[in-house]
Amino acid sequence: MGLYLLGLHEVVLTDIAPVMPALKHNLKRNKPALKKTLKTAQLYWGNEEQMKSLKPPFDFVIATDVVYLEETVAPLIKRGGG
Repeated sequence: MGLYLLGLHEVVLTDIAPVMPALKHNLKRNKPALKKTLKTAQLYWGNEEQMKSLKPPFDFVIATDVVYLEETVAPLIKRGGG
C-alpha cells in the first residue's frame, strides 16, 4: 500500500489463500487513504498458473514475510528470489 501512496500506479498485493481475507480487510480499512482499490491475487510461489495470471514481467517485486512456511523457500528461490 505504501508503494502505491509513493506514486506507483499498478500495484498487485499477493498472499496465500488463508491470508487473503485479512489482506482484503486491511485494504478496505485503508481505502480512504488509497483513493482506489488495489489489485489482490492469491499466490503460491510454485504455482505457475497463478504466476502467469499476474501477467509478468514486473518492474519491481517487493517481498515481505515470504518464508514463514518452510515449503515456500525452494519455490521462491527457483523463481529468482534469492
